[in-house]
Formats: sequence, C-alpha cells, structure tokens
Amino acid sequence: EHRVQEQTQELLRSEQVTRYLPQPLVDALLEGKATAIPAAERRWVTVLFSDIKAFTANTEYLEPEVVTRLLNEYLEQMHHCIAQSGGTLGLVAGDGMMVFFGAPSKMDRKTQVGSCLEMALAMQDRLPGLNERWSRALGLEQPLRIRMGINSGFVTVGSYGSKKRLTYTIIGTQVNIAARLEKLVEPGRVLVGHPTTVLAQDDFQFSEPMELQIKGISHPLRCYNLECRASQQENRVTPPGKK
Repeated sequence: EHRVQEQTQELLRSEQVTRYLPQPLVDALLEGKATAIPAAERRWVTVLFSDIKAFTANTEYLEPEVVTRLLNEYLEQMHHCIAQSGGTLGLVAGDGMMVFFGAPSKMDRKTQVGSCLEMALAMQDRLPGLNERWSRALGLEQPLRIRMGINSGFVTVGSYGSKKRLTYTIIGTQVNIAARLEKLVEPGRVLVGHPTTVLAQDDFQFSEPMELQIKGISHPLRCYNLECRASQQENRVTPPGKK
C-alpha cells in the first residue's frame, strides 16, 4: 500500500512538471538522468515563432478575466497541435511562443521540417473556429490572426541559467532569423526560410521567393510564404529549388 501511494505521488508530480517542461526532459529528470541533458550542444533544428497580431489592441475593451480565458483557450489549442506534431515548446510570452523540432529528442531534418510546417497549418486551421466561439461567448469584435516565422539550421541547444534555475532552450543566428521572419510576415500567414523549403518542397506548396533584408544579417535572405499542403494543390507550380 505504501509503495502504491509513492507511485501515485510520483505520477502526480510527473503530470504537474510536464505542464512546465518538455516531456523528454521530465522523463530524464524523474529517471535520475539529468546528466543526459547537456549544458549546450550544436544541433540542426527547425524553429517556429508565432504571435497574435495586435492582441492587446483587439482585446483592450474586454475585462481582464475575459482576456485570460481567451488566451488560455488559445494556448490550449496551440499546445494540442504542438503535442500532436512532436514539437518542443521552448517559450511562451503572453500570446507569443517558440516551438522547435530536433531537440531534445533527435529527429532527421526532413521529418522535423515536415512536422513543423504541418503544425503551423494545423494552428492556423484552428483559429477560425476559436474566433467564432469568442465572438459569441466573449464578445470579441475583431477576429484574431496569427503570424508565424519558420527557419531551419544549426543552433546551440541546452540548459542555460544559474545553479538555482535553468531553462532548456535554443540560441543562435538561425533562431534570430525565425523570430525576425515572424515580425515581417503578414497576419494570417507563415513566412519560411529557404533552408526549410528545400527539404519540404515535395510535400508543401510555397509562394514565389522573396528577398528580404533581416535586421542583424548583412545580406538579403530568400523566404517564402507557406501556402498549403502539396496534396491540396491541384495545379502545382514549380517548387523552390527545382528546375
């Protein structure tokens, strides 16, 4: 009976901790394998940044409790998409978030790119239903729109912080580029860096390339708007990188 109680408490602790940390990290910590989580390592990942355009301006007339409910419902739906795709939630800041693929669990490049783009489309697909419900139940006047930036490349991934508090995240130029793309894209769209599209060109449809000057980068970068899954496009144009 005592052992059952211990196992029950361990399960409860695990469920609570997974609300704050990625599942692979929780598993390693509970199994006493914290040393399996490196302080920092070089890894090729695909990263997505997203936020709701003009969230504060579009909700300033709502009561704080209503805004909290709306935001929690939004994040709940987005987290479901993340879990379904196998992504790692690296950051939540208000209505903004960062999700990456390829760490802590390793994932081959084509798989992580496909999973990330599929997740982005799934997130966008959920928003119309949410807007309709918020309009009826919460009095939201203007529909909310998500903007997203995605990029792939080598980053530094690991645990950062102090002895008392650590954060598992990714840093590097490729992360900064994804964050910049998210700020440049039109609301309701997904702007994708060239390295990502090269690996996804057989499975997804993209716009014609754009040359954008990114803050902090000395040369223009080639980017594309994500249009749809390739299976949804009957008359596909030539994908980026193919002759």
